[in-house]
Amino acid sequence: MEQDKWDNENWRKRTMVSETGSSPCKSKCPAHISIQGYIKKASQGKYDEALRVIKRDNPFPAVCGRICPHSCETECTRNKVDEPLAINEIKKFIADLDLKEVDTYVPQVYTHYQDKVAVIGGGPAGLSCAYYLGQEGYPVTVFEKNERPGRIRRRSVRKNR
Repeated sequence: MEQDKWDNENWRKRTMVSETGSSPCKSKCPAHISIQGYIKKASQGKYDEALRVIKRDNPFPAVCGRICPHSCETECTRNKVDEPLAINEIKKFIADLDLKEVDTYVPQVYTHYQDKVAVIGGGPAGLSCAYYLGQEGYPVTVFEKNERPGRIRRRSVRKNR
């Protein structure tokens, strides 16, 4: 029987992290972020590049990092060696560095379309949609009924008595 690749006793000698395909932690991530990719960049001190990897799949890492249940950590293969990486803390650290910058990272747009797009609703889904459409080169206008976009509105729950 073939030895499981995660039970490799020479794990400390690995020099390459696969940036293609999927890993257990990435599969468990609701945003399917390339966790291996941004952790590799962060370990090299390349925080700007790590942020680009994160924002390719998640336009709001600072917010999502605070509400994320970080189930990726339960699937981290380091669990079989010692303990999981603090994946969520690394993501929050990188996102917070971006928030401290005067100009936060926004991906470069290479194509510009003439068609305008209206996004109705400035919640997380609407803003994500606007982000990715803008990244593709569409002029986007977000229409939101509240004063400020981005708020997750909580519904009041009435208890039956």
